Amino acid sequence: MQNTSKILLQFGLILFLGLLDVSSGASWYTASDGRRYLIEATASYNWLQALDKCTRQDLQLVVIDSDSKNKALISLLRSVFGSARDYWIGHHDEFNRKKDKNRGWYSSTSGASISYGYWDSGEPNNFGGTEHCTQIYRKTDYKWNDEDCDKHSFGYICEEHFKTAQCRSQMEAKRTAAQQKNNQLSSDFVKTKNNVNKIMTDTSEDTDNMLTLWESSSQNVMDNFKESLNELIAKKPYLQAVIADVGPAIKALASEAQVEISKLTEQTRQTIAQVQLQTEKSVDSENTAFENIIADHSNEMDRLMVY
Repeated sequence: MQNTSKILLQFGLILFLGLLDVSSGASWYTASDGRRYLIEATASYNWLQALDKCTRQDLQLVVIDSDSKNKALISLLRSVFGSARDYWIGHHDEFNRKKDKNRGWYSSTSGASISYGYWDSGEPNNFGGTEHCTQIYRKTDYKWNDEDCDKHSFGYICEEHFKTAQCRSQMEAKRTAAQQKNNQLSSDFVKTKNNVNKIMTDTSEDTDNMLTLWESSSQNVMDNFKESLNELIAKKPYLQAVIADVGPAIKALASEAQVEISKLTEQTRQTIAQVQLQTEKSVDSENTAFENIIADHSNEMDRLMVY
């Protein structure tokens, strides 16, 4: 039982020290093209150890597959470390023993073929048939050399794992698409809201115009009634005595009716205005609530799409 405990303790200690060693003396740096690299300049690792250091941090030994990437990385190394140093990078030739300089080179992580090369003159020569890994060579001002994978100790350069980069790119594309859909939804909602507001405004104006027309028509009816009454009296002189008796009362009734019509019209206008105002408030409240839902949905989509 004690032996088992000691073994577990020793294993735990080894694991703990291993985790501490993962960080080593490497530091993160950002090149001019925005790419970030974890660079260990200390010449203490063979290629397999360097590969392991990167892998244990979910990274990969850097794969240099374009001239622009190579130039940005060299510029970074010059600015940070000054003179050139030896670094392992993530290229290998699948342990091809041929001395063919044109033999294929591949990414140590994805297995993809690497067509770009920045080899020193006469390289890669596979000297002794054992040089299967790639280094940035300090003696050739950052050009490349093929070297034995486990007999030499150099520094190393890690970068983001290609799967991580792919996933981030895909998530960014989905996030952009989701944002575009949300923006389109917001734009369509604003258009709909403006159309509803215009319909409500037009309806209010049409109603007010109808009430004004009705009031004016009522006034015309009353005026025509008075004019017709006067014409009738002029044609029927014998009615003048009757009109003299009841005429004022009739005219008073007509005037009262006109006043009542005006009051009723104004009351109707005020009632309609109150209903319109309440409707506008309700619509605005619903619009605001829906706008908040759209904003919350957009923010939630952004949060979910962050990788």
